Amino acid sequence: MFYGHDPVLQEIGPYTYAMIERKENIKYLEDGTLVSFRSNKTWAFDKQRSCTTCSCNDTVFLPNPLFMAVNYYKRTGRKTKLLKFILDLFFIAMKIQPIKEVSVCGVLLDSYEDPTLDFIHTSFYRKLKKMFNIQAPDFNEMGYFPRYNKTSDGDFLIKTGKDDIANIGQIVEWNNMTELPWHTSPEANTLAGSRDGINQKPGIGKSDKYEMFQPLACRKFSLSYSGHEGHVNGIPTLTFSFDGDNYDGVANPGYRYENLEKANYFPDWPCGPNHTVEITERCINVSCDVFENWCDKCCNGSFINGTWVLPPGIMALRCQPSRNIVLPVGLFLSTPHFLWSPESVQNSLKGLKPDPTMHHPGIFHLNSFSGHTVGANFRIQFNVPLYPNIGFVWNKLPTRIVPTVWSELDVEVLDYALDYFYFFVVVIQRAVFIMSIVLLVLSALLTIFLMYKMVSSRNNFTPAKGKQEVYSNNNCRL
Repeated sequence: MFYGHDPVLQEIGPYTYAMIERKENIKYLEDGTLVSFRSNKTWAFDKQRSCTTCSCNDTVFLPNPLFMAVNYYKRTGRKTKLLKFILDLFFIAMKIQPIKEVSVCGVLLDSYEDPTLDFIHTSFYRKLKKMFNIQAPDFNEMGYFPRYNKTSDGDFLIKTGKDDIANIGQIVEWNNMTELPWHTSPEANTLAGSRDGINQKPGIGKSDKYEMFQPLACRKFSLSYSGHEGHVNGIPTLTFSFDGDNYDGVANPGYRYENLEKANYFPDWPCGPNHTVEITERCINVSCDVFENWCDKCCNGSFINGTWVLPPGIMALRCQPSRNIVLPVGLFLSTPHFLWSPESVQNSLKGLKPDPTMHHPGIFHLNSFSGHTVGANFRIQFNVPLYPNIGFVWNKLPTRIVPTVWSELDVEVLDYALDYFYFFVVVIQRAVFIMSIVLLVLSALLTIFLMYKMVSSRNNFTPAKGKQEVYSNNNCRL
């Protein structure tokens, strides 16, 4: 990589964690129409469900987020030559490299030590920042989910559905925010109408779509009926899956990455390696802001408004997972192995093997009657960018987006909750159905019995004595 060669990827694992989620600090507000809570999560490494050779202390080589944070700081905004020189010296003095060897559990949940991190927490470094007016990013912990264990996804305020059952589970606030602050359109930022992925409106059907907010990804996802029905532990379900444009910043500009570092991560997309630009008179009528025109000779591919747009299948991670803290570096989310990206993205690095069965971003099994999720599978990949340092050290790095870890979350309802849910959704429904059949049969039998009695009464009918005498007298006259 020092000479510009691309990294080669090798997938290992799985490293499995058991996670238990509990809602705490539950408070009902506004006459019971709202409820606030904190969703706490506890993770524990599960060696039995991990690969046979997997250990929490295994070491891996991954892109160094701290290196990229400093590099990102250098490349974005206006920096003096003196400041850039100081940052290059900082790279050398602290021996910061683009690739770092770390333990698996350290990079995931436990955090890991870094001499550079220790240095930037010293009073001497704070004095340097003040002296040179350095607005460099601060890191409290290192890792992808540092110290995430035994923490929460934040504080939620949601609707209970007391006033309108169709509103059950709708998010009103997350961490005291009604809107997210980091996306670039109101549609992408608003939380109104989205839910936490557990409760949807009762009676949800095949024609419905819904939005799920995932604090882990700092954004919403839209889901639609996949065309499959089934059962989870005897509970009838409809399967909903992620819409295909969830990771498409081209189709959804509100999620588009600004690319302030001006890095061309995928030069062959979307027009291939031989695209050329020829400006002629007809170009006056060609809008290069429209995706369909990007490969026209009047346009320069994905180079729009002074930077390169990321291809479909890759989105920016805007905050620290599940926390209202903006990331100090551009990191990215995608489907595992870039499954939903163009071939030029999937072929950009050796070791990528996208498989629709293994790498689909997720499905949710909903009980239509209650709208409750009784099982789910959610997959997401975290990626770190690489690009050259503008200076005299690490100035020949390749420009690539490198997958580092992809996570698969299997959601299972606890047994006691599942039994409770099965009783009310399946057993009681069956009991009500059977009782309705029994009542229907009884009502039919009762009707038949009453009709029989009426017919029997008519057949056994005896005329009154007075009427018989009149009849006889009339016969005599004739």
